[in-house]
Amino acid sequence: MARACRPIEGSARTLRAHACLRCGFAARDATLPRSQLSCVELKSAWRPSVPTGADAHGYRERMSSVERTITVDRPVEAVWTYLTDFSTTEQWDPPTVSTVRTSGDGGVGTTYRNVSKVLGHEATVDYEVVAYEPYERFELVGSASGLDLHDTMSFSSDGTSTTVTYRAEFTPRGAAKLATPLIAGGIEVLGSRVASSLEEHLLAL
Repeated sequence: MARACRPIEGSARTLRAHACLRCGFAARDATLPRSQLSCVELKSAWRPSVPTGADAHGYRERMSSVERTITVDRPVEAVWTYLTDFSTTEQWDPPTVSTVRTSGDGGVGTTYRNVSKVLGHEATVDYEVVAYEPYERFELVGSASGLDLHDTMSFSSDGTSTTVTYRAEFTPRGAAKLATPLIAGGIEVLGSRVASSLEEHLLAL
């Protein structure tokens, strides 16, 4: 029997977000008869409300990106050095199985190969560093099967503490576009997990 899904937020009847503890499936705006359902039941009950017309573009933009900001009592030099070595995602990014630098010295043009496990499936992403502005901005673009990725880390410091804003954008290609609302629910849940893990590891520097 499938393990029950758990509500992330909302009442027992109208759940704004729902995520399965077993497979990671997440849905938004699901109106359900009770709070504990299997992922199979949840998937069959979920009917996303997708806006049309003028609101549709904004909806797609929101649903294909996630952004989190954290502030830690650590100097920007240490935070920058740690995060711009993208192989450290093995430590702070929960879905990452492995990240290996495949070329370059860490600056613009450097490439990484990342293997991540999301929703029970492994995916390989080839990343390239496209912006490297010391202590200010680190940016990568990547591609996987049916998906383009764009990750941006922005840094600011007040002298003793550092604020990091991590924005990840996901652009489905081809048939994967049909799964955009489903992907979005999982991304939101995952974004909070990543932020929590990232803060924990930065505080350990």
